[in-house]
This record gives sequence, C-alpha cells and structure tokens, in this order.
Amino acid sequence: EQAQASYTVLKEMLSFIRAILDLDDEAYDKLLDLDNVRTQEISEKLVGYMYGLTDEQLENAAGEVDPKD
Repeated sequence: EQAQASYTVLKEMLSFIRAILDLDDEAYDKLLDLDNVRTQEISEKLVGYMYGLTDEQLENAAGEVDPKD
C-alpha cells in the first residue's frame, strides 16, 4: 500500500512537471529517467516560481521545516 501511494505521488509530480513545462515525449522520457529525489526538487522549484519566489528565496526556504509537521 505504501509503495502504491509513493508511485501515485511520483506519477502526479511527473504529470505536473510535464504540464507546466509543456514537455514533448522525448523530454518527458528524460524526466522519467531522473530519480525520485531530483523529481521532487524540480517540482518544488516550479511551485516556488509559480509563487513568485526567487532562487535565493527558494534556497533559504529549503532548510526550513513546515510548521504543520
């Protein structure tokens, strides 16, 4: 069940990245070759950009813990 949930999250992240970047099939295949950690980093960076954050702000936020945790 845990593996299925992880797979679903990964699949959704990849779909999100593909849609935001408007990737063609070849570029999407390259994305599929990335490991899960790198895919997560890309997703977080894209969301940050969507919120208008700069690279510096994203780097500063990278070490912060979510107060809900």
